[in-house]
Amino acid sequence: SQMKRVLRKLDCPIAHLADDIDNPASQAALIGWLEDRKIREYDINERSSLKSVSEDWPDAVSIYLQTLSCPLKRWERQTAATIPPNNQRALQWLVSFALSADFSDRLE
Repeated sequence: SQMKRVLRKLDCPIAHLADDIDNPASQAALIGWLEDRKIREYDINERSSLKSVSEDWPDAVSIYLQTLSCPLKRWERQTAATIPPNNQRALQWLVSFALSADFSDRLE
């Protein structure tokens, strides 16, 4: 997938999780890795809410998206076996954002 290719370019050791994107645990792991290694918007102690699926996780990701000025401001609760289309687009946006952040870091 396109997402998996970009994650590999970012040297993401868990890029294979893009193949399991319908699993909320995979989504959380990827979001956590992107924040930890590339985006780094939050202080380290603020990141845990992004990394594990809980009742509050969709709200935590929504706040994160808004903090980054993502045009997709809401992370929807997953009620079916597949990732909601909005969440898929938001995750693709985060991967692109991380790629931009990585490029900027390399220029500095």
